[in-house]
Amino acid sequence: KACHPDPSQRFASARALRDALTLLLPLNDLVAQQAARNANETAPAPHTETPGPGPEALANETPYGAVPPDSRVYARRAADRRLEAALTNRAGLIVISGDAQTGKTSLLGRALQQARGQGARVAFTDLQKFNPGSLHSLEGFYQTLADSLVDQLDLPVPLRRVWDPRRSANANFDRYLRREVLAGDFGRLVWGWDEMARLQGCGFRGEFCSLLRAWCSERALEPGGPLGRFTIILVAPANLRLLAGEGCQPMLDFGEHVELHAFSVEEVEELNRQCGSPLRTKTE
Repeated sequence: KACHPDPSQRFASARALRDALTLLLPLNDLVAQQAARNANETAPAPHTETPGPGPEALANETPYGAVPPDSRVYARRAADRRLEAALTNRAGLIVISGDAQTGKTSLLGRALQQARGQGARVAFTDLQKFNPGSLHSLEGFYQTLADSLVDQLDLPVPLRRVWDPRRSANANFDRYLRREVLAGDFGRLVWGWDEMARLQGCGFRGEFCSLLRAWCSERALEPGGPLGRFTIILVAPANLRLLAGEGCQPMLDFGEHVELHAFSVEEVEELNRQCGSPLRTKTE
């Protein structure tokens, strides 16, 4: 089913595939489990691959939502390697795109974990939490974004305290980012945004994308500036043009693009191995 010629007949997500594999394991067969334990006690230590988690470990996995970064059954794909390279190279803008339930949020979680391991400050914003008022105007959008940063990074100054009505919304948010978020010795910041599809239909998205484009250009012209210590990772739908409006070309033309696709045969084989190889042959 994972490699069915018709994409609509394949598993809807990596977790659905893993759950199907889990059902093949003898979770309730006590005799089989005891036999496996006895075999492990007497068998010599393996010299090749580390065995995958047993049935008990798989049973403890959450059967819905994003796969945790430290999950023992996370299936690495080519997209993981591309994203890891982009983070290591300190890319300014990274866009993760793909169809629904292909693992975009799980991949973002892995990226943020990698950034923490590299010593960066990390923030995560889920646009699903934004109420309609936060998406009604660009000022409200930026105020809510800034509040998210204040809470997670323990910043002393909120955006509303320094908001200047004589300046444009983009100018206010850009100034706040430089002076309060990236100033001094705060170090590198990696900021992940999930559910960018919430901006589809927002009248201000062109202005927001113009700010993204300006940031990308400034990083190229002044790599040693404050924006050189800033990486933003956006999770977007497979068809980025759904978000593209006037001024939204940076999401299409700038930054590093990481696309998630349906599982390949090789990736299914790897996930099967990590689940303890309940499928013994390629035919299965």
